[in-house]
Amino acid sequence: MIGGAKGGSLNRFAMYGGTLTAVHGGSGAVIGGGNAAPASRYNGEGICFYGGTVDAKIADGSRGCGIGNGSGYSGTSLGSIAIYGGDIQATGKNGGAGIGGGQEAVNPAIDIYNGKVSASGIICYYTGAGIGSGQFANQNNPIRIHGGTVVATSQSGAGIGAGCGGNAGTIEISNASVVSMATAGGAGIGGKRAKDKGGYVGNITISSGSKVVATSSDYGEAQDLVNRLDGYIDHSGMKTDDTAYAGSIVSMVSFLIDLFDNDLSGTGIGGGYHGGAGTITISDSKVTAVSGSYAAAIGTGDEASGRCTINITDYSEVTANAGTDAAGIGTGNENDGAPTITISDSTVTSKGGAYGAGIGGGDAVSGGTINITSSNVKAYGGTDAAGIGGGEGGDGGLIEIRDSTVYAEGKSCGAGIGNGEDGYSTDIFINYQSTVEAISGNKDASSIGHGDNGIFMAIR
Repeated sequence: MIGGAKGGSLNRFAMYGGTLTAVHGGSGAVIGGGNAAPASRYNGEGICFYGGTVDAKIADGSRGCGIGNGSGYSGTSLGSIAIYGGDIQATGKNGGAGIGGGQEAVNPAIDIYNGKVSASGIICYYTGAGIGSGQFANQNNPIRIHGGTVVATSQSGAGIGAGCGGNAGTIEISNASVVSMATAGGAGIGGKRAKDKGGYVGNITISSGSKVVATSSDYGEAQDLVNRLDGYIDHSGMKTDDTAYAGSIVSMVSFLIDLFDNDLSGTGIGGGYHGGAGTITISDSKVTAVSGSYAAAIGTGDEASGRCTINITDYSEVTANAGTDAAGIGTGNENDGAPTITISDSTVTSKGGAYGAGIGGGDAVSGGTINITSSNVKAYGGTDAAGIGGGEGGDGGLIEIRDSTVYAEGKSCGAGIGNGEDGYSTDIFINYQSTVEAISGNKDASSIGHGDNGIFMAIR
């Protein structure tokens, strides 16, 4: 261990080169704070990496994090973690995050500027995040990835964000290549399910030419996840866990799935299982988001409360694929609030799972407010859901399409653009500069307007 004993902390730590391998068998961090103590008491960048190779891992049976606050610490974190370069691997176990907080510990502020970073939270029913807070703790301090290549995985927390049972705060990714994966109810990037409810995420921003793959998968969809991700970003030589897995994304996914067989899923980007979301903004970036059952690929989780806002702008390229009962971009299953979705100057392909819209509402959820401007969009609804609009039993909401090329396909009893089966489409506007192809699921549903057994209100 490098840092404080029980109740103790580092003042400052900096590494400029060389090789550091450290294993710790207690409840403190491998590098950082002792039990119930912050990583650093320095008011600034307390732990800094400028170069070198680091392998910081918690021993089996212990509950600390690789780099960060000691287990049980819930106070103010003065010293932040800053990574400017190097090849950094950190593994937390039994509730500890890879980088961030130990079991039941908040995370300090985390800034990654460059280098290769691999962080995992593993070996526990309720694990910590790959990067973020520990088990049953909120991500109280921001996580900012300004550059570099980052792989973050968690067995049942978020890949980047909150540990199991916690809510996520502010997450920013710019000019970086990121792969973030979770299983068992955690978001790829965002919140993590609680024992009952929870997993809310505040604001997530992905910008400035970032390339991001963010996934949350249940066991049954593991192979599909592997097929979608293999080769998307080259991570040759990256390590993924304390057994030194190296190589392709397939190895990472397979390792996580083998660890934890569970049918829960969070969003790819957004809330965890049962988790809502604040504002998700993707600008000038390439993003692939995949979710398992009940949670949107980008948006909110299963039975989440509140409304989320999703903005995709500035020539972004976004691919979203959701599992059963969820929209590709929008809400998860049976949310009590509809989304607000803005797509401008971007290219988007989004697929809903069974009963979820391609873009809009999950099962029994309205499409909310959807604005598409100067974009190329393809949206595919699942069974009885609209391509763009409501999920099964959901209203279409307010849908406006301007100066865009749009292909929207409903399935079974869903409209191409409008409401799902048994829903009501309130208002649809398409200007004459747009090219729109809308296909309904069957002859009893409209291409634009109502689904089977629904009522269509207005088109302009």
